[in-house]
Amino acid sequence: MKRIFFLLLSIIFFTSCKDKHCPAFPEYLLMYFPYTKGNVLKFKNLNNDTLNLHINKTWMSDSYSFPWNAKCACGADAGFETDTSLNYNLGIRGSMHVSKNNFDINCYFYDSLHRKDNFYYYKEELDFYNEEAQSKLPDTINFEIQEFNRINNVMIIKKRGIVEFWDKEQNCTWKAIE
Repeated sequence: MKRIFFLLLSIIFFTSCKDKHCPAFPEYLLMYFPYTKGNVLKFKNLNNDTLNLHINKTWMSDSYSFPWNAKCACGADAGFETDTSLNYNLGIRGSMHVSKNNFDINCYFYDSLHRKDNFYYYKEELDFYNEEAQSKLPDTINFEIQEFNRINNVMIIKKRGIVEFWDKEQNCTWKAIE
């Protein structure tokens, strides 16, 4: 009798639990990469050369759920990818990941020669699903790495995206133009 009681109690306990809900990527964080598919990132150097990178892919996680007993944590992603410029053999992939208390930005430059430079920003200990966290995030993010293949000194500004980077191969700074 005790076994049947515990079996019934267990069944009721396990079937009454609900799935864990995870929110979508917070739209306010898109301010660092405010791009949509079809946009063209346009840059100019001091020689008046222009670099045009067409955004061919964007993504943003929707909300989702998983079983309450799964050993998973909520997280959401957003980002973009450009084509590779034929004139300057350069492409960019930007991505962002958010979880309850962490936010990171990854900016990845690549070319067909398999050279790549990866820039990473990380912020923690804020509830990034709450829009009030926006005031704790920087307006400008400057990336500089000691060892790089081609690209360095990348600057990202809120609501504008990537506004500047240095290109070792072209020996120039590319600045965003409207």
